[in-house]
Amino acid sequence: MRDQGFGPAVRALAERLGLDRAVQVDVDVAAGEALAEQAKVALYQLIREALSQAVGRRPTRISITVADAKGGGATMTVSDDGHLERRRDSTEAFEERARPLSGRVQVDRSETATTVTVSLPEYAVRA
Repeated sequence: MRDQGFGPAVRALAERLGLDRAVQVDVDVAAGEALAEQAKVALYQLIREALSQAVGRRPTRISITVADAKGGGATMTVSDDGHLERRRDSTEAFEERARPLSGRVQVDRSETATTVTVSLPEYAVRA
């Protein structure tokens, strides 16, 4: 990530997953380039965790977005169209990675989709 930047690192991660698992992965993370280094590292790790969990649901499509949020913060969203698992994935891994940046985690699950949203406050994402 340090050599290429946040966006290329996320796209490379998505491409590997797409090729390995025959999954279409849409990436829109340009807003992440302007964030503080600590926030970029945390978001990359959160995205990697979300992709790892998504693979277990056998999705055909995954969407990764990093966007500016109201109030100057940032929001990361990873959605997949995989099937709901009988056992519920723990949100602990997301909360653990978001906690040092005072992030809020929300995981929405349905029979046909899972969406992980992490919101980080302005003071945690701006250099």
